[in-house]
Amino acid sequence: MKQGRVALAHRITQIQSRLELGVVEGELAESSARMQELNKALSGLEHSENAELFRYFPVASIATLESHFRQVVALIINEGGDYLSRGVELLGDKVKAIELIPMMQSNRISVGEIVAYSLPFSTLAHVEGVLDKLLGESFKSLALSVEDPFAKRLKLNWGGPIAKDISLVWKGASQAFEDRHIVAHESASRFVITYERAFSSVSAISKLIEVMDAMLWSTVWNDTPLTQREINDAACKRMQQSRLRLAQCIRLKRYSFDDPSRVALFRRLHLDWKFRVKEWVKFSGSDCVMGAFKDLVWADELNAAIESRISEVDRLMG
Repeated sequence: MKQGRVALAHRITQIQSRLELGVVEGELAESSARMQELNKALSGLEHSENAELFRYFPVASIATLESHFRQVVALIINEGGDYLSRGVELLGDKVKAIELIPMMQSNRISVGEIVAYSLPFSTLAHVEGVLDKLLGESFKSLALSVEDPFAKRLKLNWGGPIAKDISLVWKGASQAFEDRHIVAHESASRFVITYERAFSSVSAISKLIEVMDAMLWSTVWNDTPLTQREINDAACKRMQQSRLRLAQCIRLKRYSFDDPSRVALFRRLHLDWKFRVKEWVKFSGSDCVMGAFKDLVWADELNAAIESRISEVDRLMG
């Protein structure tokens, strides 16, 4: 059993090392970028007479979907709460709960990753079943109405379901799974994949990945900042909360001094700190020419400085 844990942990770390972008919270850009490259490569082969080349695309598309699927599963489970409970249930007898702790401690691997890379992945039903379980509702039903998250948050008129005909997406994805299985496990000399069939695989898997990503924003990350304004507002809120905590620390420390001269010196030093921090934040954000992004940098830099100051005052208070 220990050997199995080591093999799983090694497999996860090796997969992580081969990702260029890694897990990108929110957009999972690794998978999207990969599908764009596949689509670009296939477009350049539209008039090719070498049919052997088309056999590659269902295999590569399903491999990209698998990577995306496992990242999505890990992200959902790592949100904790009911998602974590449902995720651990998916493990069944594959990995015992008591075995999770040493795997995470020694390899810096999350529970979500352990579950995600322990699950089977050979049919579209595997994708549906796991997401149904984690979300507590039908993934396919969600896919029928899921919208572009940016359009939805910004209330744009060009919103609406990402997949106009979800049955075509499911049909294309199922066909891609079947084609991948044949090409990957059989010599299948008489099995031919045309350009149109390869294009169907790439298109369906690209759309399915887009749907899965948008589904995260409509369920798990429904309250997570997405647009620049939401991100800026969240950063400002964090900064204001840190300011309130710092003010409380300063007030407590000031009341702890018996000597009035110490109180006066403490106040003066803190005012000096405020001035220095203000100048530093101006300097650190001076290269940001875009107003909205500059606001984000300003809020994050100030929040980091305040958190550091809180730690300094806490140490002073013992």
